[in-house]
Amino acid sequence: MSFSNGANRDTELQVIVYQYCNIDEVIAEIETEHNQINGTPTTLTINLHHSKLSFHNGYKPFYTTPINYD
Repeated sequence: MSFSNGANRDTELQVIVYQYCNIDEVIAEIETEHNQINGTPTTLTINLHHSKLSFHNGYKPFYTTPINYD
């Protein structure tokens, strides 16, 4: 999901992760891939979910990280 209002663009990603090791590396890969494809937003929030089922049933992500590019 991405929201923009003039100079700011806030993006929030919902990602399903099936292997829970090396989370920092996974976050870095997601961030790099997103920014290459879509450009760098003002803020990027990455939410990691255990499964598609938990995401669709409204469970909170097991890991969330906000990244600011001010």
